[in-house]
Amino acid sequence: MSFLRGSVSIAVIVGLFVAVVVVVVVVVVVLPSEPAEARPSVRYIAVDAHTAAAHTGGHGLTVSIELETTSRMPHVAPHVNVAARCGSATDEGKVFFMDLSNAMPGDRKVDTVRLFGVRSFATPPDRCELTLSLTEGATPPQRYCFHGGRTTPGACP
Repeated sequence: MSFLRGSVSIAVIVGLFVAVVVVVVVVVVVLPSEPAEARPSVRYIAVDAHTAAAHTGGHGLTVSIELETTSRMPHVAPHVNVAARCGSATDEGKVFFMDLSNAMPGDRKVDTVRLFGVRSFATPPDRCELTLSLTEGATPPQRYCFHGGRTTPGACP
């Protein structure tokens, strides 16, 4: 009879353990850890691309970005990846690296990245599509088109 009591106790303990594991998995995996409005987010105020001399000679692209934080930024804040496609050539850079830490909603920042500095163009590029992506948070990637010396929101036609 004591053998049955021990088996029942072990079965109850195993059953409780499985129930706790299921609850933890549901809370960690299914439920979001924080609401979208609490995740880092920014609004791009101005994006300006222009051709510039490259490090190795030839022509590159310089992109200046002004943004406004629309949420409180954590101490270890995200940065913005800038990807450029000019014809078949591509390059990437980072802006606001370690610059958005502890920023508050409404704070504005400006940063610049030089692209195609090593793999430069023989002639200045006329059309480049830029994609700005916050490395984490609630801001979706934004596209801009550099064409004919102007930068406009949206993908290039």
